Amino acid sequence: MGHYLGWHTRVGSVVYRGYLALDRIRCNLNDADTHPQSPVWLFQLLIGGYTRLYAHVSFAVRRRQEFEADAVAARIAGPEAAARALRSLAAVDAHWQDFLRNYLVRTAVSGYAPEDPLAMFVAMLAGRRPVLDRLKAADPEAEKHDPYASHPSMADRLARLGDMRLEGPARPRDSTDLKAGQTLVVPNAILACR
Repeated sequence: MGHYLGWHTRVGSVVYRGYLALDRIRCNLNDADTHPQSPVWLFQLLIGGYTRLYAHVSFAVRRRQEFEADAVAARIAGPEAAARALRSLAAVDAHWQDFLRNYLVRTAVSGYAPEDPLAMFVAMLAGRRPVLDRLKAADPEAEKHDPYASHPSMADRLARLGDMRLEGPARPRDSTDLKAGQTLVVPNAILACR
Protein backbone atom coordinates (compact mmCIF):
# COMPACT_ATOMS: atom_id res chain seq x y z
CA MET A 1 0.00 0.00 0.00
CA GLY A 2 2.96 2.29 0.56
CA HIS A 3 3.61 2.31 -3.18
CA TYR A 4 0.03 3.40 -3.89
CA LEU A 5 0.12 6.12 -1.23
CA GLY A 6 3.42 7.43 -2.63
CA TRP A 7 2.09 7.34 -6.21
CA HIS A 8 4.99 5.06 -7.18
CA THR A 9 2.81 2.91 -9.42
CA ARG A 10 2.25 5.76 -11.90
CA VAL A 11 5.75 5.55 -13.35
CA GLY A 12 7.17 2.30 -11.99
CA SER A 13 5.78 0.04 -14.69
CA VAL A 14 6.77 2.48 -17.46
CA VAL A 15 10.34 2.67 -16.14
CA TYR A 16 10.56 -1.12 -15.91
CA ARG A 17 9.13 -1.64 -19.41
CA GLY A 18 11.67 0.90 -20.69
CA TYR A 19 14.47 -1.13 -19.17
CA LEU A 20 13.12 -4.37 -20.67
CA ALA A 21 12.90 -2.76 -24.13
CA LEU A 22 16.46 -1.44 -23.94
CA ASP A 23 17.73 -4.77 -22.69
CA ARG A 24 15.95 -6.61 -25.51
CA ILE A 25 17.54 -4.28 -28.09
CA ARG A 26 20.94 -4.79 -26.45
CA CYS A 27 20.55 -8.59 -26.55
CA ASN A 28 19.42 -8.55 -30.19
CA LEU A 29 22.39 -6.39 -31.17
CA ASN A 30 24.76 -8.65 -29.27
CA ASP A 31 23.39 -11.63 -31.22
CA ALA A 32 24.32 -9.93 -34.49
CA ASP A 33 27.65 -11.00 -35.93
CA THR A 34 29.65 -7.78 -36.23
CA HIS A 35 33.27 -6.77 -36.43
CA PRO A 36 34.80 -3.77 -34.61
CA GLN A 37 34.79 -1.50 -37.68
CA SER A 38 31.07 -1.94 -38.43
CA PRO A 39 28.50 0.77 -37.55
CA VAL A 40 26.42 -1.89 -35.78
CA TRP A 41 29.34 -2.55 -33.42
CA LEU A 42 29.42 1.13 -32.42
CA PHE A 43 25.65 1.07 -31.93
CA GLN A 44 26.09 -2.04 -29.73
CA LEU A 45 28.50 -0.13 -27.51
CA LEU A 46 26.22 2.92 -27.27
CA ILE A 47 23.06 0.92 -26.49
CA GLY A 48 24.94 -1.28 -24.02
CA GLY A 49 26.30 1.74 -22.14
CA TYR A 50 22.95 3.54 -22.18
CA THR A 51 21.14 0.41 -20.93
CA ARG A 52 23.55 0.11 -17.99
CA LEU A 53 23.17 3.81 -17.16
CA TYR A 54 19.36 3.63 -17.44
CA ALA A 55 19.28 0.55 -15.19
CA HIS A 56 21.59 2.11 -12.62
CA VAL A 57 19.61 5.37 -12.35
CA SER A 58 16.10 3.92 -12.60
CA PHE A 59 16.75 1.06 -10.20
CA ALA A 60 18.23 3.51 -7.68
CA VAL A 61 14.95 5.44 -7.83
CA ARG A 62 12.97 2.24 -7.40
CA ARG A 63 15.09 1.26 -4.37
CA ARG A 64 14.36 4.68 -2.84
CA GLN A 65 10.65 4.05 -3.46
CA GLU A 66 10.93 0.75 -1.57
CA PHE A 67 12.35 2.61 1.44
CA GLU A 68 9.53 5.16 1.17
CA ALA A 69 6.92 2.37 1.06
CA ASP A 70 8.50 0.76 4.13
CA ALA A 71 8.31 4.13 5.91
CA VAL A 72 4.60 4.38 5.11
CA ALA A 73 4.05 0.87 6.47
CA ALA A 74 5.99 1.78 9.60
CA ARG A 75 3.92 4.95 10.14
CA ILE A 76 0.67 3.01 9.75
CA ALA A 77 1.44 -0.29 11.53
CA GLY A 78 4.57 0.62 13.48
CA PRO A 79 8.22 -0.16 12.72
CA GLU A 80 8.18 -3.43 14.69
CA ALA A 81 5.18 -4.78 12.78
CA ALA A 82 6.71 -3.73 9.44
CA ALA A 83 10.00 -5.45 10.37
CA ARG A 84 8.15 -8.62 11.42
CA ALA A 85 6.31 -8.62 8.08
CA LEU A 86 9.60 -8.30 6.16
CA ARG A 87 11.20 -11.11 8.16
CA SER A 88 8.14 -13.31 7.57
CA LEU A 89 8.27 -12.55 3.87
CA ALA A 90 11.96 -13.50 3.72
CA ALA A 91 11.30 -16.77 5.59
CA VAL A 92 8.39 -17.77 3.36
CA ASP A 93 10.36 -16.79 0.25
CA ALA A 94 13.29 -18.99 1.32
CA HIS A 95 10.91 -21.94 1.71
CA TRP A 96 9.24 -21.14 -1.63
CA GLN A 97 12.61 -21.18 -3.42
CA ASP A 98 13.41 -24.51 -1.76
CA PHE A 99 9.99 -25.87 -2.79
CA LEU A 100 10.50 -24.77 -6.40
CA ARG A 101 14.03 -26.13 -6.65
CA ASN A 102 13.67 -29.42 -4.78
CA TYR A 103 10.06 -30.40 -5.40
CA LEU A 104 8.20 -28.63 -8.18
CA VAL A 105 10.98 -28.49 -10.79
CA ARG A 106 12.09 -32.05 -10.09
CA THR A 107 8.58 -33.45 -10.45
CA ALA A 108 8.00 -31.42 -13.63
CA VAL A 109 11.26 -32.70 -15.17
CA SER A 110 10.18 -36.28 -14.50
CA GLY A 111 6.83 -35.62 -16.18
CA TYR A 112 4.66 -35.16 -13.12
CA ALA A 113 3.04 -32.11 -11.60
CA PRO A 114 0.80 -31.71 -8.57
CA GLU A 115 -2.78 -30.67 -9.25
CA ASP A 116 -2.54 -27.85 -6.74
CA PRO A 117 1.07 -26.73 -6.19
CA LEU A 118 0.05 -24.03 -3.70
CA ALA A 119 -1.78 -26.59 -1.51
CA MET A 120 1.36 -28.74 -1.64
CA PHE A 121 3.46 -25.72 -0.59
CA VAL A 122 1.11 -24.94 2.31
CA ALA A 123 1.35 -28.58 3.45
CA MET A 124 5.15 -28.35 3.29
CA LEU A 125 5.09 -25.17 5.39
CA ALA A 126 2.86 -26.84 7.98
CA GLY A 127 5.43 -29.61 8.35
CA ARG A 128 8.26 -27.10 8.75
CA ARG A 129 6.54 -24.82 11.26
CA PRO A 130 9.37 -24.73 13.87
CA VAL A 131 11.99 -23.93 11.22
CA LEU A 132 9.74 -21.28 9.66
CA ASP A 133 9.09 -19.66 13.06
CA ARG A 134 12.84 -19.57 13.78
CA LEU A 135 13.52 -17.90 10.41
CA LYS A 136 10.76 -15.35 11.02
CA ALA A 137 12.30 -14.38 14.36
CA ALA A 138 15.82 -13.81 12.97
CA ASP A 139 17.20 -11.31 10.52
CA PRO A 140 17.71 -12.87 7.09
CA GLU A 141 21.24 -13.69 5.97
CA ALA A 142 23.14 -10.88 4.30
CA GLU A 143 22.99 -11.03 0.53
CA LYS A 144 25.39 -9.72 -2.06
CA HIS A 145 24.32 -6.26 -3.23
CA ASP A 146 23.26 -6.16 -6.88
CA PRO A 147 23.57 -2.59 -8.27
CA TYR A 148 20.72 -3.34 -10.70
CA ALA A 149 18.34 -4.81 -8.13
CA SER A 150 15.14 -2.83 -7.80
CA HIS A 151 14.73 -3.84 -4.15
CA PRO A 152 17.23 -2.87 -1.46
CA SER A 153 18.70 -5.69 0.59
CA MET A 154 16.56 -6.96 3.44
CA ALA A 155 19.33 -5.98 5.88
CA ASP A 156 19.17 -2.35 4.68
CA ARG A 157 15.38 -2.28 4.93
CA LEU A 158 15.42 -3.73 8.45
CA ALA A 159 18.17 -1.32 9.54
CA ARG A 160 16.08 1.67 8.41
CA LEU A 161 13.06 0.31 10.25
CA GLY A 162 15.28 -0.13 13.33
CA ASP A 163 16.31 3.53 13.07
CA MET A 164 12.64 4.51 12.99
CA ARG A 165 12.09 2.55 16.16
CA LEU A 166 14.81 4.58 17.87
CA GLU A 167 13.23 7.84 16.74
CA GLY A 168 10.03 6.94 18.54
CA PRO A 169 6.62 5.81 17.39
CA ALA A 170 5.02 7.72 14.55
CA ARG A 171 1.28 8.14 14.43
CA PRO A 172 -0.33 7.84 11.01
CA ARG A 173 -1.78 11.06 9.71
CA ASP A 174 -5.55 11.10 9.69
CA SER A 175 -8.31 13.57 8.95
CA THR A 176 -8.10 15.04 12.48
CA ASP A 177 -4.66 16.50 11.60
CA LEU A 178 -6.18 18.68 8.88
CA LYS A 179 -7.14 22.31 9.11
CA ALA A 180 -10.40 23.57 7.65
CA GLY A 181 -10.41 23.39 3.87
CA GLN A 182 -7.51 20.89 3.58
CA THR A 183 -8.05 17.50 1.98
CA LEU A 184 -6.38 14.18 2.79
CA VAL A 185 -6.22 12.02 -0.33
CA VAL A 186 -6.38 8.26 0.22
CA PRO A 187 -6.59 5.74 -2.65
CA ASN A 188 -10.23 5.38 -3.75
CA ALA A 189 -11.41 7.90 -1.16
CA ILE A 190 -11.12 11.59 -0.39
CA LEU A 191 -11.59 12.69 3.17
CA ALA A 192 -12.26 16.38 3.65
CA CYS A 193 -12.19 18.30 6.91
CA ARG A 194 -15.07 20.75 7.14
